[in-house]
Amino acid sequence: MRTLFKPAVSQGFIADALRDLIIVIVGILAALWMEAWWQGLQDRAIERDLLTNLRAEFVRNDDELRSTIENWQQVIDENTRVHALMGPTVDAEDIAELARIDADPVIFRFYDPRHGQLTSLINSGQLGLIENPELRARIADWPALVADMDSSRELYLQQAMDIFPLVAESDAFWPDSAFDANVEKILTSQYFDNWLAGVNFNLMRMVSEGEVIAAANEEIIALIDERLAD
Repeated sequence: MRTLFKPAVSQGFIADALRDLIIVIVGILAALWMEAWWQGLQDRAIERDLLTNLRAEFVRNDDELRSTIENWQQVIDENTRVHALMGPTVDAEDIAELARIDADPVIFRFYDPRHGQLTSLINSGQLGLIENPELRARIADWPALVADMDSSRELYLQQAMDIFPLVAESDAFWPDSAFDANVEKILTSQYFDNWLAGVNFNLMRMVSEGEVIAAANEEIIALIDERLAD
């Protein structure tokens, strides 16, 4: 009789064990799914906060950049007006025109973006929380764009220093020097002509680089808006 009941008992045990195993597996999978779902909610909340702060930073920088590009273009225009006065001779009308330009000079501005939010995002390793791969790539590439402009800025500073030998030679720093004579010496100087051309060339390159960065800023802002709208 024992041998007759053994298979039935074994089959019942196996069925119960399989049922219990399935219940355990389903429970584990459900727990993992719930954990992943909850973690996903937390990640999306963090991503939203990151993008909101990042958007404000990019909007502020973009406004500043647009204003700075306008300033650079004004400096280019002013330099062009001065360059038009240059030649082998300088007359009283040229000197009067230069005086009018000097009376309301355009003060050169540097573009110094704030990127605390961006730096924190990249250094903290949270860039991976941004789901849109295009947005991630553009954010990661942005510092390299600004680095290119930093190189142009350093060149501009070096160029600005290059004018001092001519200014010193023309006695422009001395209060007893004759203004007209200094102006004539500068406006007829080939050195000044070359210097002004070099400065304007670099400024035009900075304007071009600035436009590239501004376009990148606006594309990033648009991608952030699209993500925040989801």
